[in-house]
Amino acid sequence: MSDTSRSTKQMPVAFRWLSANRLHSFYPWYILRDKAEIAAIRSNWSSDPRTATYRPFARRDDNAEIAVFVEDPTTGDIGERVLIVEAHWNRGDAATTAGPREFGDLWTWLRDAVIPEMSAWAQEEQLEVFGREQ
Repeated sequence: MSDTSRSTKQMPVAFRWLSANRLHSFYPWYILRDKAEIAAIRSNWSSDPRTATYRPFARRDDNAEIAVFVEDPTTGDIGERVLIVEAHWNRGDAATTAGPREFGDLWTWLRDAVIPEMSAWAQEEQLEVFGREQ
């Protein structure tokens, strides 16, 4: 019998499933894969105690929104809940205009935030910009 529990330090299984299946781009969102970019985001947030437990995993290409999981500060468990926060890079903090938008898990985030935004961008002109029409 295999152990189906996950290590507390691992990203949620839904995130790991997307990665294993090479699903990284959901324009205008993309999954963060560059460790230096993730470190830079966390570094910019280092002075803001609200973001100490944020684990950024995706960002929008067209604005300053970042999607994060939240780590339990006591146990280090990375939860399933997804927050979208607006990072204000010019101020070096992660202030949010109306507070974070919250989703129960990655699949809900994809369904309720990402897919509608992808649909809005899916226009003929965008195919020319991407230059990848098949």
